[in-house]
Amino acid sequence: MDRLFKTTVLSALATLAFQPSSSPAQEPANQRMWSHFLAAADVQAAVTRGDLEATKEPATWLAEYDEPGLPDGSEAFVRELQRAAARAVEAKTIETAGAATGRIVAACGSCHREYKPGMEPTENIEPPAGDESDVATHMVRHAWAADRLWEGLALPSNAAWEAGADVFAGAPLATDDLAFDNPEGVRALENRTHELGRRAGLETEPSLRARTYGELLSTCAACHQMTGQQPAIEKLSW
Repeated sequence: MDRLFKTTVLSALATLAFQPSSSPAQEPANQRMWSHFLAAADVQAAVTRGDLEATKEPATWLAEYDEPGLPDGSEAFVRELQRAAARAVEAKTIETAGAATGRIVAACGSCHREYKPGMEPTENIEPPAGDESDVATHMVRHAWAADRLWEGLALPSNAAWEAGADVFAGAPLATDDLAFDNPEGVRALENRTHELGRRAGLETEPSLRARTYGELLSTCAACHQMTGQQPAIEKLSW
């Protein structure tokens, strides 16, 4: 997730999260929530690339920064976010960092569920374009699905979560010619991704969704590292 894409994603999320129902007195706090969104997105992007070192700076910021001006009673959610971020800082493997990332995003969603009701999109979420079985199209669909799972946890949105899970659970790559050094390894990771998508579609508890989301991120990272590919980029559909 590059900075331009991340800004597009988080702008849309912030717009959904902080609709005009906020009073003028609330706006400074709403604007400060950008800092959490952007830092969490940096952690997520680094995990997806398989870059453990790059998770440390944004995760440290999340673990140490105490956001002023948030609603009374939200302190417990902030502490949970900070604990999850501290786990990311201490992580020695991408798998551990992925698990921590899931908990970071889920902590955001828990606070939003309590203090920002009505954040779930009201319109149907259109499926991603393209159903070809080639690698490039498949990876763009995976990127789209990963964005929906992020929204499912962070807004939170059952509709977004289910849309992302459905795409991840779709048919694996049909091609028999994977032009990588380790095609069998790539195929195993691909199959693991679809297994996790099917599991995600059955989960309703935020803690379980956070766990599966983290596992999906680290599985994507393993594939990106194995193939030397950068994560695909796809924009929000709404």
